[in-house]
Amino acid sequence: MKTRLFWILLPAHLAILGACVLALTWASGRTIRAVEQARIREHMSAVAGIAAARMAESPAPDPLVIQQFCRDVDQATGLRVTVVQRDGQVVADSRADPTRMENHGSRPEVMEALQGGVGDGRHFSVTVRRDMFYIAVPILVQGQVWGAVRVSLETEHVSAMARELRRKVTASALLIALAAVVASLILARRISRPLTEIETGLRVLAEGDLKRRLPSQSIREFDTLSGTVNHMAAQLRDRIDTVIGQKDEQEALVACMAEGVLAVDQAKHVLTLNRAAEELFGVAEAGAKGRSVVEVIRNADLLQLVDTTLSSANPVEGEIFVPKGDRFLQVRGRLLRGAEQRTRGAVLVMNDVTRLRRLERMRRDFVANVSHELKTPITSIRGFADTLLDGIHDAETTQRFLEKIARQAERLHTLIEDILALSRVEHASERGEIELTSAPLAPVLQAAARACQALAGAQQTSVEVRCATDVEAKINAPLLETAMINLLDNAIKYGGEGKTVRVLAERGSGGCRISVADEGPGIARAHWERVFERFYRVDPGRSRSQGGTGLGLSIVKHVVMAHGGQVGVQSDVGKGSVFTITLP
Repeated sequence: MKTRLFWILLPAHLAILGACVLALTWASGRTIRAVEQARIREHMSAVAGIAAARMAESPAPDPLVIQQFCRDVDQATGLRVTVVQRDGQVVADSRADPTRMENHGSRPEVMEALQGGVGDGRHFSVTVRRDMFYIAVPILVQGQVWGAVRVSLETEHVSAMARELRRKVTASALLIALAAVVASLILARRISRPLTEIETGLRVLAEGDLKRRLPSQSIREFDTLSGTVNHMAAQLRDRIDTVIGQKDEQEALVACMAEGVLAVDQAKHVLTLNRAAEELFGVAEAGAKGRSVVEVIRNADLLQLVDTTLSSANPVEGEIFVPKGDRFLQVRGRLLRGAEQRTRGAVLVMNDVTRLRRLERMRRDFVANVSHELKTPITSIRGFADTLLDGIHDAETTQRFLEKIARQAERLHTLIEDILALSRVEHASERGEIELTSAPLAPVLQAAARACQALAGAQQTSVEVRCATDVEAKINAPLLETAMINLLDNAIKYGGEGKTVRVLAERGSGGCRISVADEGPGIARAHWERVFERFYRVDPGRSRSQGGTGLGLSIVKHVVMAHGGQVGVQSDVGKGSVFTITLP
């Protein structure tokens, strides 16, 4: 629990005042006691001196006269008076019977007086049974010490006088202390009030209201403090505005980056994780920040790059694989430095190169597949041609070889045409050169069916087209017709003889849906995602025997993508297949 300054100053002042009062009382008590004792000793010496002088006036005083004299002095001064002869015998005493008193020759003060000096002392009186102060002076008769006069006073009497004076001094000190307390209260409040105002202003500033300014103070030091705080608040506001602006710019820049950004401290705790990195690794920054990167991201290659970056003064570069989404990331890391170039951690920037790697793989696969597909008909043509060049004179064999050469040449021509068609669609789509116009789908579907009529007749397959005249979509009619011809061509070839191919176009909630259904052998689910890849064949031997190039469905996919649509397949083995095109 915090204590206010007022309640700190007040007890401090009171403690100081109390200590001063106690010290004053103690010192004054000792001083008063010493002064009082000195005054009493001086008074006793004076009385003893006067008594001794009176005693010296009679060379042979009467003991009774001396006894009465002692009593008179006692009554007048309150001091006990004792007269002692040179041999120590008590002659008279104002408060006791001298005949019953013991010899006083051994008393220190009496011994000092009998030797001609002034003796004093403090000890217990056997006669009166009390502590007493003593003063003894010699009685000089004709220059000779006849005896001594001793006066005494009870120590309690002296203490009582000292206590009375001490009470008066203490009362005065308490009055002074009370006045000082009131003054302390006023002073403490005067000091604490501006400090309270400054404290309130500082609390408002600490809460973020840097526009608040402290009021001026009547005390110069506090007014200087208020001015300094106001100046500091103004500078702090400017700097915070600058820092916030820079921070917002950096956060916006990092958040908008397509590359993933991961920053860790030296203990490998996550400092920053932008949106792109969240999507790459399937984590949220709110739950990852402050946690160990080992807990947040379960990728051994990335963790190795983090360790390498933290231990290297040079930038680090590498490539990692993320199983989620089968992604390849190119990672660049370097140390993160703070003030005075001290290492705070490391920052890693991750660029998704999955598409590039896939394109590279597709290019390699495409080259390999094209080479393989071209090599087969070319090898056949060369083989048949070499056989004919060897001089075969059988007309029937020659005719058969020439037909095979013509068939392989036609296959080669079809393959090249499909490759060129696919290339044209891809380039036109990438450059945005494909124009889409709103048009009915029925004429396009019917034109595609007519183009496949000859093949359907040869296979004894019927093609049924069902499409309402009001079903329209934004299309490029020639390209969509090409896609439909490829779908119908596959459905007729693989549907089997005497079967029916059904084409249905209808309007749905997500756009227009075109389906091509056949009654063929069907496609296993394992092939559904790959049938639209270049040169992918479910049954390579049967596909080639049917004259397929392996590019038809790939052309369909790229045409539909150019229309902003989607293509898919649903199939049951032995029950046929349904290829679906959805156009927005």
